[in-house]
Amino acid sequence: MRFTFGLYVSRNLGYQSGTSGRNFCSMSLKMSTKMDDFGIQSCVVSPRWTWENRREILLLDATWYLPTVPVEQRESNSRILHAKRFDIDVICDGNSSLPHMIPSMEQFIPHAQNLGLHPEIPTVIYSANGLWGAARVWWMLRTFGFQKVVMLNGGLSAWRKEKLPEIDEKLNDIVLNKSVVRAEDLVFSKKLIKYKDEMIKFGMGIEADGKLVLDARSSGRFYGREPEPRPGLKGGHIPGSISAPFSMFINADGTLKGFTEAKDILTQELGLSGQTLDSTREIICTCGSGVTAAMVAACLYNADDTGSTSTLFKSIAIYDGSWSEYALSDAPVEKT
Repeated sequence: MRFTFGLYVSRNLGYQSGTSGRNFCSMSLKMSTKMDDFGIQSCVVSPRWTWENRREILLLDATWYLPTVPVEQRESNSRILHAKRFDIDVICDGNSSLPHMIPSMEQFIPHAQNLGLHPEIPTVIYSANGLWGAARVWWMLRTFGFQKVVMLNGGLSAWRKEKLPEIDEKLNDIVLNKSVVRAEDLVFSKKLIKYKDEMIKFGMGIEADGKLVLDARSSGRFYGREPEPRPGLKGGHIPGSISAPFSMFINADGTLKGFTEAKDILTQELGLSGQTLDSTREIICTCGSGVTAAMVAACLYNADDTGSTSTLFKSIAIYDGSWSEYALSDAPVEKT
């Protein structure tokens, strides 16, 4: 089934990139102005665009907090407009002892149907706390074959900064033109996800050539100087991986940086040479449990204000189990 929204975004599809935080329109995205190309190059949209097109999109609230964040510091009333709740601790592999692991297709489909998800429906994901949770859901949906998915840049705080309404009573009667998603509508992208066996091989120096592993945790956790937020996990990192704290890829206002800034971070701040990037065939992001790794992946994916992007950066994989899984194994660990 094909959905036609007749929605044009050449004027409204704005997103933020860079420390200036300025908005710019989709002329920089080098794409058709129709919604058919929604989410192909940019992975974020502005609050204003989301508000103006609220009747044409599916909005998901993916707010998630680290277990160490006190309850009193969490946003308790974060739902905006007609957003549906996408809880990564519920829509996950219930058979795994690890936190919010990606579900199987069979586990995912009932949740997708309840949310009204479909590959042809433009979907915007947001979090009450910046991009936490939203980036994980963005990656998860892309792994299940959804392409028309983006994040609300800056999350709830950016929405409130624009002084946009958080409730629109008129939306109660709106029914999006959609059908029920089926497994045959989706294609699971194996290239976007990595598992323990492959990462252990990488840590042992086996089949490591051409791979660049970026660890989005803080440098203190990466080097084992700070405790892990989950009890019982040893400190350190996967041998051969590079410390790339997710905070480096986020602007001070909580918005996502663009591709050019991300590339500068890799070369200028993390010391990677252009030759290293040129010889890299595969980028893998990891973190504590696959949440902040998705922020780094999103930043590398995101087009900048010139429309610049990279084919390599469009297929970045995430190690789903991340440190929560790797640290429980007997695999080699480094702290230097």
